[in-house]
Amino acid sequence: MNKFILIIPYFIAHFSLIANMVEPVVYGTLGSNPFTSSYVDIQHENLVITIDENFNSAYFEIEYHIYASKSGKQIPLLFFASQLDNDFKVSIDGREIQTKQIPQNLLINGENKFSDFPYFYEKDQNNEDIFISEAPNTRFAVRLQDLVYFETNIPEGKHVIKVSYKASAWIDGYDWINKYSFRYALSPAKYWKSFGTLTITVNTSGFKGNIKTNLGNPDKGDLKTIAQWEFNKMPVDLIMIEYKPEINKTAQILLNIKPMGLALILGFILLILHLFLAWTYRKKHPDERFSPVVIAGSLIVPLLFVIFWMYSFYFVDDVIGKHASSHHAYSFMVLFFYPVILPFYWLILWLTDRFIYKKMIK
Repeated sequence: MNKFILIIPYFIAHFSLIANMVEPVVYGTLGSNPFTSSYVDIQHENLVITIDENFNSAYFEIEYHIYASKSGKQIPLLFFASQLDNDFKVSIDGREIQTKQIPQNLLINGENKFSDFPYFYEKDQNNEDIFISEAPNTRFAVRLQDLVYFETNIPEGKHVIKVSYKASAWIDGYDWINKYSFRYALSPAKYWKSFGTLTITVNTSGFKGNIKTNLGNPDKGDLKTIAQWEFNKMPVDLIMIEYKPEINKTAQILLNIKPMGLALILGFILLILHLFLAWTYRKKHPDERFSPVVIAGSLIVPLLFVIFWMYSFYFVDDVIGKHASSHHAYSFMVLFFYPVILPFYWLILWLTDRFIYKKMIK
């Protein structure tokens, strides 16, 4: 398997899911470690993530301590940065560098014109994506427009490169309650000459919710204020910082019952009421062969049942509040149960009414 196995789904999702309008995902920023040239060795990385008070955005500051084995004009680092707000900044040794989109002639007729990045090996037919791989049969695509780089003259030796940007949160609405996350891919470090060391700091002092990460327990501090980790090898392919809001007790009870359960409760109440009205009518009109109460109720009660079932989804969303995913694209399909429920319900009421009718005749 490709070493990029855990980052691949997020690149694929970026292209495939965005076209599916029913997918309940709001795409946030996906930044990553840089792809390095063959002349750059990253000795230490310092990653600081500061989360805002609402978990809507986070400020990423990454500092790379590098050693360049070659002097002169080159492209030492190439970044993947998707869904940015045009605030991606890079400085080297304290001097801000202008970033650029990767040139369209990077790959011509399948030939790699960037010899420093041998894992880029061809474009797709639409001339929009390049493929990154260790072998031709294990490849995945990266959009050219999501790659940025900088050109600069640097002498041989040690340098400090700083990258900063504001990231927007990912919103996962597959469940009833939205789950929010910030993501950062460490996977490109697998192409580095050596990994060196890594310090990760997550500052959540301005946010009051409960956060979790896939980095394990911090070496210093905690996730309610400032947490810090130290690594001498890559801990995960993709850093995930997640937050799932807590909901009130009423909303939790409704989620436990579910819309189907709420509809069944109402349906049982309507059934009892209908039976009572049918019995009352039959008592007053024992000689009537057909009961209009049974006929009308057999049409109305199943209809009210499926309508309430459908709107129960949105009622639960309202009780949950602003963090409800509200993703019920096919809830209207419960209306198709109406012609299925109606004949069974009518049969039960008709048999019940006939039983009462015969009792009264006797």
